[in-house]
Amino acid sequence: MKLMDRVGAWQAMPLLLLLAACAGWSHKPAETPAWVTSGVKALPDAGTAALYGLGRAEPNITNVPFSKVTAKERARIALAFALENEIRALLPAPAAQGLIRPVIEAALPHYQIAGNYLAPDKSRFALARLPYSQLVKALKTALADPKLTAAEQAAELQALLDRNLQARGFHER
Repeated sequence: MKLMDRVGAWQAMPLLLLLAACAGWSHKPAETPAWVTSGVKALPDAGTAALYGLGRAEPNITNVPFSKVTAKERARIALAFALENEIRALLPAPAAQGLIRPVIEAALPHYQIAGNYLAPDKSRFALARLPYSQLVKALKTALADPKLTAAEQAAELQALLDRNLQARGFHER
């Protein structure tokens, strides 16, 4: 009798495994985030509390790890361009030109991937986020560096930066 119970249990095992596997399979696909369909302007804190970059890997990149890295790297590059545009908006052209590279190099390591999304067509998206305070910190450090900013310009540029930040509604936290 005990042998029959064991044989019966073994025969039922594949059915139990199949049922267990299917139980978690019926999840709904994730809703498309607004930043995928409308871009980073759809994010409520874009440009005031954070800067963003959006990256996309095409659906023809079938290697999943490579697709993820591609989307993340493209998001990081888009974030670097957003940083450059923000620096140019905050400082006059001649001063900004010399500070773009060092400021981006100082601020960019502080970014994080804030979102990932796999579209139904197998396009992969990544969203890179950098707190605005990191940009401000990098800008102020660069303005204080005598190798990057002439001493006679530093105070004037710092005051201009503070005025532009205040006009944009940025308050240091």
